[in-house]
Formats: sequence, structure tokens, C-alpha cells
Amino acid sequence: MILGPGTFSGFGFTVDTSNPAIALIHDFEIDNTIVAAPNQNAGASTTLTGTTTPATNPLSCARTANPTTSTCPAIDNFTTNLASVSLSQTLVVGANTQVSSIIDVVSQVAVTTTTPEPASLALLGSGLIGMALLRRRRKAA
Repeated sequence: MILGPGTFSGFGFTVDTSNPAIALIHDFEIDNTIVAAPNQNAGASTTLTGTTTPATNPLSCARTANPTTSTCPAIDNFTTNLASVSLSQTLVVGANTQVSSIIDVVSQVAVTTTTPEPASLALLGSGLIGMALLRRRRKAA
């Protein structure tokens, strides 16, 4: 649990896929939850920012209590799927704010390969056979 006010930086993590032939990293999502404490009626606020390596779009989301507003979660969908990515975060906590959690979500996608369907192969095969028979017929004549 983090109590404000203050700025907390330099925390984060690196994610590597164990087998890039099977799955790659598709996106990051950052979020946090807060309560106003110790004065439940006073305002409270946080801003959570993150940057990735390799560099993509910076992530940023803000959350307030009393009144309750939020731009969280912040999501960065990578333009290309990655085998490895690092996230470095900074949390700015306002006065009277208690951060109860910081949530980071990493989404992976399965790597797919296209396999020709049997009907397409059958059509190609029958076309080749037809061309061979046509050639044979012309050669015999």
C-alpha cells in the first residue's frame, strides 16, 4: 500500500516470450486503484505513466476520488507483436491518497501459420491433371 503525496519511479519489469514461434506479446495495460485516506471526504488522485523498450506509445492514466474520474486503464497495442518488451513506470500520488493496487496486464497472441485448405489443393491438382491430359492429347494427334 502506498500513501501520498509522493512520486514513486523506477519500478517495472521485462517480459520475454519463452518460445516466439508459439506466442508473441501483443499489448500492455496499466491501471491502479485508489481510495481517499485518511479523510474519506477529501479529494485523492494518482497518475500512472509507463514507457516501453522498445519504445512504443507512452502509457498514461489518471484516477481521482471525490469526485471519481478515471482515464484508466491505459492500453498500448503494439503495431507489431514483440518477443521481448520492458516497462518502466512512475506513479505520482496526491495528498490524502492511498493506492491499494497497481495492475499490469500483458497480452499475448498465438503465432499462426497459414495452411492451404484441402479443397484448394484438390482444385490445383485437378487443373494440373487436366493440363497434362490436354498436352498428351495434342501430342498424340
